[in-house]
Amino acid sequence: MTSYTNVIVPSIILIMAGNALAAPDLPKGSQEALVVEGPARLSVATPLGNDVLRLEGFSGTEAISELFSFKLDMYAPGAQEIPFEAVLGKEFRVTVTLPTGETRHFHGICNRFSAGDAGEVRRYQAEIVPRAWLLTRRQQSRIYQELSVPQIVARVLGGVPGLAFEMRLQGTFPARNYAVQYRETDWDFISRLMEDEGIFYFFKHGPDGHTMVIANTPEGHPDLPDPIPFRGTLTVPARPNSIFTWEKSQEVRSGKVTLWDHHFETPGQTLEGSATIQGSVQAGQVVHRLDVAGNDQLEIYDYPGGYAERFDGIDPSGGERPEELQKLVEAARRAAEAWLPATPSHCPGIRAPPASTS
Repeated sequence: MTSYTNVIVPSIILIMAGNALAAPDLPKGSQEALVVEGPARLSVATPLGNDVLRLEGFSGTEAISELFSFKLDMYAPGAQEIPFEAVLGKEFRVTVTLPTGETRHFHGICNRFSAGDAGEVRRYQAEIVPRAWLLTRRQQSRIYQELSVPQIVARVLGGVPGLAFEMRLQGTFPARNYAVQYRETDWDFISRLMEDEGIFYFFKHGPDGHTMVIANTPEGHPDLPDPIPFRGTLTVPARPNSIFTWEKSQEVRSGKVTLWDHHFETPGQTLEGSATIQGSVQAGQVVHRLDVAGNDQLEIYDYPGGYAERFDGIDPSGGERPEELQKLVEAARRAAEAWLPATPSHCPGIRAPPASTS
């Protein structure tokens, strides 16, 4: 069996096939990104038991702040008929043993299952996704009061049986007077809230399940055990865990953001939040200028900013709480800065370009 890996930051496309060459269909000009890893062993564990389904091919994508999706190509010895209700919604685990002896697991639940005949062989394909995907199939309208975004996210995720998640958040998150979910899925709702607060997520896979990790700083990621070497020449079979091509580009971005908003208790104030792009950022040993081409004159202005509605100077009993309105200043600043992300990588082995460089 031979595996092919096409690495695209921040997502990873993984295609593996057994007993045959099955190179991915890459766009023209991107063939240099192909990495042939050499023989690997694939196996699958399903709710049907051992050897009921055998794995032939495995492909999928995963990325930061995206729900992963993996497709499993399988066959049933003896053309066995598999009842769909026996696998839909159930857990699958793919185990990949690399030539180096390293073992990786990919775990999820089956959200789609199909069957077809190919001669005397009964073939099946399953798609596995994280358990959090179930939230995309639940839509409702409701109001959360006096809770912070992490508390709301935890409450929604906690409503899915068997969903494991881990919070790796730094800093404080003020409670919102109210947060409204209106005619949207549970997943769209918490995704919107996390984006508001600069929170991202990814998934950890293990032999016994997968865990959704929720973070807001580079420290939320696991460290690379060793730097990844750059090799300028592609060889077949390739040396594993290597980078063969590297490309850097930069484009002109807006250099200033100004937001205004409205609050019914401060009708005469603009509640302005503003931010300008930082002058430079260091990636590895290279300093990149970000204030280029006069982009400080390329301003983004937006109204309403959408941050004032999170706070209310009146408590539920009708009394005043002016301290809540003081939070508008910080909320305006954070909202404006979110339009201009530019932070260096904290990865010890590979330095990623800043937000305005790709």
